[in-house]
Amino acid sequence: DEDGKVIGIQGILWDITERKEVEKAFHKSYEMFSTIMDSLDAIVYVADMETYEILFVNNYTRDIFGDVLGKTCWKTFSIDQSGPCDFCTNDKLVDENGEPVGVYSWEHYIENVKCWYSIRDRAIRWIDGRIVKLQIAIDITKQKKDELERTRLSRIIESSLNEIYIFDTKTLHFIHINEGALKNLGYTQEEMQSMTPLDIKPELDEKAFSKLISLLLDYEEEIVEFQTVHRRADGSCYPVEVHMQLIKDVGEPVFLAIIIDITDRKEAEEKLKKYTDELTKANEELKSVDRMKDEFLSNVSHELKTPLVSIEGYSQVIREEVLGTLNDEQKKAMDTVIRNADRLEHLINSILYLSIEKSGKMKYCFKPIQITDVVEHSVLDMLSQAESRGLNINNEVPYNLPLIQGDDGKLIQVMDNLIGNAIKFTLSGEITITAREDGSNLHVEVSDTGVGIPSEYINNLFDRFYQGDGSTKRKYGGTGLGLHISKLIVEAHNGKIWAESEEGVGATIHVTLPKNSQKPSNIN
Repeated sequence: DEDGKVIGIQGILWDITERKEVEKAFHKSYEMFSTIMDSLDAIVYVADMETYEILFVNNYTRDIFGDVLGKTCWKTFSIDQSGPCDFCTNDKLVDENGEPVGVYSWEHYIENVKCWYSIRDRAIRWIDGRIVKLQIAIDITKQKKDELERTRLSRIIESSLNEIYIFDTKTLHFIHINEGALKNLGYTQEEMQSMTPLDIKPELDEKAFSKLISLLLDYEEEIVEFQTVHRRADGSCYPVEVHMQLIKDVGEPVFLAIIIDITDRKEAEEKLKKYTDELTKANEELKSVDRMKDEFLSNVSHELKTPLVSIEGYSQVIREEVLGTLNDEQKKAMDTVIRNADRLEHLINSILYLSIEKSGKMKYCFKPIQITDVVEHSVLDMLSQAESRGLNINNEVPYNLPLIQGDDGKLIQVMDNLIGNAIKFTLSGEITITAREDGSNLHVEVSDTGVGIPSEYINNLFDRFYQGDGSTKRKYGGTGLGLHISKLIVEAHNGKIWAESEEGVGATIHVTLPKNSQKPSNIN
């Protein structure tokens, strides 16, 4: 009234039942939308197309990026962005009137999570009525890696210089041929796909090829390998090696054939065969010459030995003055004759030994012997030779060593050779012979204080006719047979022989022989 007192109330009421129903429906739709989106193993978000504000994310997205509601999408899903992404798809989702136009599909690598995604974007009307972008992105990183690997393998196959063929198991028609095969054959991919392996393998007929592939189809073999020839488009042929297998784990089974051009190999094999034949022929000729040489040496040695017996006999008779008194000059001359006759006899015996040994007719007489007796015999044989050069021979072999089974004559020959060599290469000092038990063997050592043996000659020291360099023969003489024969005799006794030396200091020859052994079974 005029006094300001309330005398009544006037109000206006609006019926909002319909609006509440709409809000209720929108809320229900949102809950259903959320439920559906949360069930997806994919990145799902809704963003305002003008402000880029994120209005919704599903649980999958929240687990990866955290709580990003209210943030801008280009800051959330990209790195170092100062504004909307260059690849933003908003303009592809609505027409000129701003109305949705359908789904836009694309792929994108998200740097934040280092993953590839297959993305489907579309414009939808949000619960408040505005047009927004809905994006669903499925992780395809594994598929991408598989695809890249397939691409890489495909490039490797295509760039291989070997021929690679894939052909049908039923029709035998080629399905795919790599560039290496096309280049070698001179056909196009289209031409090859109307052909079968029989069209390029003139040496194989259908029956023979069927027999080969049946080994794969019947699972008798995992891979079939064979050699044949391939015929090019121009009619020329070249040799190949085929490696063929059945591939079952690719849907329909197919045959895979990897072909290697073996032209160079075949040419090399032909050359090798030619050289081998020539070498075989030359070797046979050398063997024949070697046999003739051995026969000649054997015959000559026998012929020389007969008059040598007379020369040695009469020389000894003259030297001993049986036929008359000699003056000092004559005695000295006869000593020289006898010494050189002995050298000649030793050489002839060595050649005869090698000839008999090589023919396989060498005989040994094994019996229990004392190594001490063998060494003493050789020392007595070589003593005068050592004394003539001013050298001492020290026999330090004990008498209490076990017996061995051996041919004493042959072992004396070994010791003569070893002591003789030591004397030859020792200008001053002494030669020492020792022996000891060494496990199941007797170990004999012949040491000297001579010139020694250069290390580069040690390994060949016991080869036939080996004398190191030519200067050795010129300075010290010899034939290079003594150590070789010694090695043959020692090995016939199941023993071993080797040398140790320091140049300028001296050398030691080692011989081991089995003690208490039976007669070697491989020796006559």
